[in-house]
Amino acid sequence: MTYKGHVENGAIVLDDFVALPDGVTVKVELAVELFGADEDGTEDAKTESARFPLRGMAYRYDAPLDPAVPEHEWAVNS
Repeated sequence: MTYKGHVENGAIVLDDFVALPDGVTVKVELAVELFGADEDGTEDAKTESARFPLRGMAYRYDAPLDPAVPEHEWAVNS
């Protein structure tokens, strides 16, 4: 038999009430394929790099503590 449901707070919740006895074995199959997930649930490197194109790139801060606007452009509300 096939039942439909959704994930709620990390648990699978069936949409309709189904009285299943404790200990019964169930098989859960996703109705939609997750982006980039293989059959074992892991992502391959090619898909991961497509999802996170900036991962591994160097960050450069020339002057991180300098103001974003030069002092002569500052305006003071009085």
